[in-house]
Amino acid sequence: MITKYAVIDSSAILAVIGKEPRYERLIHELAASPVTRIGAPTRLETGIVLTARFGPRGKTALARFLQENSVQTVTLTRLTPARHSTPTPGSATAGTRLP
Repeated sequence: MITKYAVIDSSAILAVIGKEPRYERLIHELAASPVTRIGAPTRLETGIVLTARFGPRGKTALARFLQENSVQTVTLTRLTPARHSTPTPGSATAGTRLP
């Protein structure tokens, strides 16, 4: 069985928290996804941006958003791309060997 999931990025989170135009569409897409994930680096970046914009309230807003939308944080390692994708000839990772 294949489970479909959505991966959310900083711009989508910032749009929803900031109630930017068409943010409702993002909310509906989040609700429609059985699983939503965010990469740990993206979560960190989003927290930095929200804290810069709103101070400590930004960190609270991010935590609340992640909890209310059941967003799972995925820890990335340098092996993650190699396990889940196949480099295409000419791509930056083609022929790259991991130590």
